[in-house]
Amino acid sequence: MRMILLVAVAAIGLVAARPAGATVINFEVFPLGGFSFGNEGGFSLLGSGSSVILPASITGSHSFGAGSAFQPVLLEILRPAPFTFDEFVIGRNPYSNVVGGTVTVRGYSFDSLLATDVFQTPLLGPALYVPTNLSGIAVNRLAVFFNSTSVLPAVDHIVLSNIVATPEPASAALLVAGVLGLIARRRL
Repeated sequence: MRMILLVAVAAIGLVAARPAGATVINFEVFPLGGFSFGNEGGFSLLGSGSSVILPASITGSHSFGAGSAFQPVLLEILRPAPFTFDEFVIGRNPYSNVVGGTVTVRGYSFDSLLATDVFQTPLLGPALYVPTNLSGIAVNRLAVFFNSTSVLPAVDHIVLSNIVATPEPASAALLVAGVLGLIARRRL
């Protein structure tokens, strides 16, 4: 009976979520102009009040922003499989002559809010930001809000990592020991 219990515990095993490679969403695959949806790197992107723009203050060629309209902007990044939010680069949109403002990033597991990070728009040039509250948290939806209608931040790129479930070595060893124990018991 103990052996069956040992095998059952081993079969359940402990599973750790580990990053499996980074995906960079850099908006280069999208034409300049209004943006409402698209796919890049296996992720679905939905935009509201947004454009793919060509700002001078950001490192890449294309960026995600509000274009020339002063309106709230939302970018949603979706994928059924879990991923983590690793970093992004934001800067001040050249269409904006006002400095300041914030970008809020919220991570969801389906419809449940898991964590939120708020980043200040840099005063000069682009800046690299890494999450604090969302660091290492597996999500399947990321919502990026530009919180000002007078300041237009622009997102140069976002780095996301895929998550895969990997059995811990101790769990695999326990499973093997349980199976060997069952085989030994049947032979006796």
